[in-house]
Amino acid sequence: MQAQVANFEILKYGKGKAIGHIQAEKSNQNSQTTYNVTSKASFRVVLKYVRETILEVVYEGENLISSDAKQIMNQDLKQHRVTTRQGAKYNCIENRGKEEFSIDKDIRLCSSVLYFKEPKGYNFVFAENYQELCPIVLIEPGIYEMTLPNGKINHYVYKAGVLQEIRVFRSIVDLVFRRMT
Repeated sequence: MQAQVANFEILKYGKGKAIGHIQAEKSNQNSQTTYNVTSKASFRVVLKYVRETILEVVYEGENLISSDAKQIMNQDLKQHRVTTRQGAKYNCIENRGKEEFSIDKDIRLCSSVLYFKEPKGYNFVFAENYQELCPIVLIEPGIYEMTLPNGKINHYVYKAGVLQEIRVFRSIVDLVFRRMT
């Protein structure tokens, strides 16, 4: 089993100051492809915060089989969302079973996959951290804009089909995730 790995540094947009890192890994075993994306960033608002995200996504062919998304703040699990394919729909469990709902559409592309695949021909991306299909549009050659459920925007920048950076636009601070390897 040969894994592909991509490493990104997390920078404050326009300042060049690194505040964290992301490692994305894609591996194949038998008929399944697994994507693991982990990130860790340290920042200060008034107090110091350390935010970690752990994503694991499993595909069989072109179909999402499962996703597991965790967000940890200062070593405290703040959010845990699990999505599992059951027949023609997806069962979604949010925050350790406190909320459940289903999605009755095929999920062909997840945000974790964007680290390894340019979204040519796709109109929606499943955002594992929100458990929602989000619109994605080509805004200029190699640059795609994804709108998250809360109205926040991410730009994915590709060169020759390889993700170079993600521009994350937020109200408090804008970030850029820049490819290192």
